[in-house]
Amino acid sequence: MRIQSLFLVIFGQLVLVPPVHAEAAVQEEKPEKYPRISFIEVRGNMVLTRSAILTAAGLKAGDRAMPSALSAARRNMLQTGLFGMHRPYKPEEAVKLSLVKFSKATNEARLIISVDENEIVKSFNITGNGPIPPSELLGYIQTKPNYVLNINTLRADVERIQLCYDRKGYVGNVSEEGFGLTKGILNIPIVVYNPRMEHSIHLIRKTLVRRKAVEVRRTPQTNGIFD
Repeated sequence: MRIQSLFLVIFGQLVLVPPVHAEAAVQEEKPEKYPRISFIEVRGNMVLTRSAILTAAGLKAGDRAMPSALSAARRNMLQTGLFGMHRPYKPEEAVKLSLVKFSKATNEARLIISVDENEIVKSFNITGNGPIPPSELLGYIQTKPNYVLNINTLRADVERIQLCYDRKGYVGNVSEEGFGLTKGILNIPIVVYNPRMEHSIHLIRKTLVRRKAVEVRRTPQTNGIFD
């Protein structure tokens, strides 16, 4: 996927499902109006199991398919961080719920949960790390190889890496340029600089400027007499 896209998903705001309108909430005082879920079908999952997705959704066969319950299930799934990587501008579209095969006789319907799960992380590639070796930085990463990328975990990983540099007196920021998951390799480019060194360079430059000013003042003025 595009590098900037994953960066946007991680540090952008995840748009969740809007709350149920007040009118719908009033209607839900009579849950018998809504069909029972006869069966839940999961589509689009490649690695995540059906049981794991149903656990995240919090739904089961026999539940009433009330709008608030379906909205809550969708929100719960999005908040796991396991979906939305491929849809940075509309991550909420990574999870969709729909009712089909409604039976008026039994007041039942099948629920289809369609998902677009994130890709699998196979390895890490840390670059630009400067004074801190990659082996040490890997200790701050809780994203696990051979698992589906969890956006929430990766966001926390990035924050821990940057805090590690801060504790050692450096400023280390994970760069948007080059950041991304490509063919299973999670690329984490870091831009590092030492504030103390920057301060030293600033002092040296100020000293040079002052010395130059002094030299200029000490240069004898001839006023053209000997020209």
